[in-house]
Amino acid sequence: MIRRLNTETMAILRQPQVRAELIALGTDPMDFGLNETAACMKSEVVQWAKAVKLAGVTGD
Repeated sequence: MIRRLNTETMAILRQPQVRAELIALGTDPMDFGLNETAACMKSEVVQWAKAVKLAGVTGD
């Protein structure tokens, strides 16, 4: 799953129009390898899990 997510995301970020729009928004689109993508996803899961818990969100 991470390999495909990385491949598709990088393909999108390499499109000139997408890069230009992201730069205009003040971001710096970078190429990430598989390890960086996996680490980012793990970090996001931890961060959002804390937010969900603090908000009291349940799956009901």
